[in-house]
Amino acid sequence: MIPARWLALALTLCLFAAMLPVEVVQAQPAQRNPISIRKVDGGKAPTPVFQVRGSQSQGRSKDWFRVFVEYDSEPDWIDELSFTFYVLVRGKSKDAPPVTLFKGETAYIHIPSGKRHQADMYLHPNIIARFGDVAQVAVEVREGGRVLARTGKPEPTEAWWERITPVAGVLLDRGQTPFALVDIDDQEIIKPR
Repeated sequence: MIPARWLALALTLCLFAAMLPVEVVQAQPAQRNPISIRKVDGGKAPTPVFQVRGSQSQGRSKDWFRVFVEYDSEPDWIDELSFTFYVLVRGKSKDAPPVTLFKGETAYIHIPSGKRHQADMYLHPNIIARFGDVAQVAVEVREGGRVLARTGKPEPTEAWWERITPVAGVLLDRGQTPFALVDIDDQEIIKPR
């Protein structure tokens, strides 16, 4: 026979457990990733040609390097996404270091739900001429400081960009280049600095 005080204690514990909020008892659902990356790539992008009436001057177009990420977003709206781009360049002359890592950051705001959004950054033609050819690219995407995605080309097996001290201020966002007005309606809003 079970003593009365043990039955009273067991009943009290059962009543207490029944009064706990449901959130404490149930497991929290995993947080869904609001974006999915389709691809990361890079390549030459010739300077866009804009003409002014009456202008006879026609300079030779140079090649920039454009690194971009294409992604889909699921929520109706995302307030802000931050993109950190890494471009590893291999020196091709004795005046350039054997490798240089360029790092650039940009943020986009008010991103609607949809497919095939793009974020991009550019290397000026003079940087390519001085430092060499691009060997690898990578990108990290964050929302509110939380890393949502990391990828690159070629697909990284590790965060190789964390082993090299990067040079900041060289990769330019679209708004700092002559590409700012190209396909402007297809671009997300770059957050003002």
